[in-house]
Amino acid sequence: MLFTLIPEGGATSRIFNRGLLLSQGIKLPVNNPNPYFPYPSFIKNLAYGELINSIRKSGVFDKKEEKQDSLALWFALTVVFEVFKDYGVSLHSINFKMQKNNLDWRLCHLIVNQQFSSLVSNLKSVTLVDYFPKEVLFLQIANTCKNLEKIVVWTLGDHKNKIQKARQNLAHLISSQCHLKQLEISYVHGHATPLMQSLASQAKTLQRFRLYNVNFDKCCPWDALAECKQLESLEILSYHKVNENMVHPLIDAINQMKNLKMVEFIPYSMGGESASLQKLRNVLKEVENN
Repeated sequence: MLFTLIPEGGATSRIFNRGLLLSQGIKLPVNNPNPYFPYPSFIKNLAYGELINSIRKSGVFDKKEEKQDSLALWFALTVVFEVFKDYGVSLHSINFKMQKNNLDWRLCHLIVNQQFSSLVSNLKSVTLVDYFPKEVLFLQIANTCKNLEKIVVWTLGDHKNKIQKARQNLAHLISSQCHLKQLEISYVHGHATPLMQSLASQAKTLQRFRLYNVNFDKCCPWDALAECKQLESLEILSYHKVNENMVHPLIDAINQMKNLKMVEFIPYSMGGESASLQKLRNVLKEVENN
């Protein structure tokens, strides 16, 4: 966890000279010929899956522990995060990408446990991708992180019986934030009402809203989206089953979104659009052109 710096005048003094480090607020012992660099205290962005995979491949586990991979990784992560706490780490972003590395998704819960709340209390961005259950993780993040500015979610999970709970907990996560600026959600199949209604809580701060491949079957009218007057970018792509009742509030409010610069409203299939949807597409196109 500690990296030795070559003293000033050494082979890499052009990169690691004491004056440059001091100018960046990094104070080193004056008389120590081999100062140590407290690397953990400078960590701001965490690729969670890559961290776990690195620990797994590090060779620190004996054969007995390898048979209990998840338990061993949980213990190792706990040690790592305790070190982070000791160094005063305050993360700005976490990317939960798990499935590609065939990792146990339950390991995601550790970083947002109350035990390590100091690591994520100032978190600004969270990205959750891949097919793994997210309903509990959404709730834990909502309880621990209140200052997120960016949330990116790719699928709600991989268990049909828990999708509704995941949808509700994601809506709770959105509503729990103080000043969310960017929200991107992909692959939501039906019952999008809780998600759309949660936008009202971020109406004063939301600047970018992107939905991809969302089925709006039986969704509520988009009144909450119409309240988001600070929007600069609005993308609803490859959508399904949008009707006139949903979009009507947005048609009335779109001209009041003075900051709107980028607009995309593209259905999954271009055939059979109602007059209201065609009108909305035309209004959005006019806004973008202006």
